[in-house]
Amino acid sequence: MGFFVIKSLNKIHRQAKALFLRNHIYAYEGMQLRFVWHLVMPCLPIILYNILNYLGIFSTTGDVIPKSLLVSFGITFYFVLSESIVGCSNCLEVNKSYINKTGLDIFPCYLSVAYAVSMSFAIRYSALQIVLLLNIEHYTFEILYGPLLALVILVFGISIGSVISIFVIFYKDIVNIVQMFAFYMLFASGVFGLINDSTFVGEIVTKLPGYIFVTSSRSIVFGHEMVNEQNFYIMILVSLIVCVLSYRINKNSKALVLNHLK
Repeated sequence: MGFFVIKSLNKIHRQAKALFLRNHIYAYEGMQLRFVWHLVMPCLPIILYNILNYLGIFSTTGDVIPKSLLVSFGITFYFVLSESIVGCSNCLEVNKSYINKTGLDIFPCYLSVAYAVSMSFAIRYSALQIVLLLNIEHYTFEILYGPLLALVILVFGISIGSVISIFVIFYKDIVNIVQMFAFYMLFASGVFGLINDSTFVGEIVTKLPGYIFVTSSRSIVFGHEMVNEQNFYIMILVSLIVCVLSYRINKNSKALVLNHLK
């Protein structure tokens, strides 16, 4: 039985890899700087928001760590969540023709998004390591936990996005709603500073998964207590539970989804 499980997982990986190459790696095919864009585009949000921060658009954090570093790491972790949810929510519709022509399963579609998000995170996080060399006094051993923290966020985002993708098959307007929500929630994610939880709205925002993921991950990699890290450990458990539930939902609805895509 173990052999068949490994064979099945290998098949899913090969199909996901093919989609990853088709939709992501070859996205800039034909352009003179095609591979350079893979390095530039993931880092563009960090560059943009740091420029806005330099211009004084965002309030100060009051922390000893430079605001540019806090913003950069916050954006890096937030985009793991937003890109995985947005990417997964629309991946079945995007690959509709490919699914119909090749008989592709739905799970490789989700996995291909995970590969793309992981690649973008790796590029951003590697760039931040270079930036940290210029601020070596803030370089901590906990920085090495970044990829593991991103994996937890990725599991949560892919799980949520995969469930949303089922509804997108029937109601395509949901894609726009998810994209708008992902964009505007950036400003309520704690990327630009901790939110005052003494107000009713602030208390709700600080309980959102995005806020907990971003602030807790950033707190861990910098090795200090900006927030209660216990919240993040709770979210690890929540991510695993959501992952199991989303798998069951996708498995039970797969026949309906594939039939509707035809």
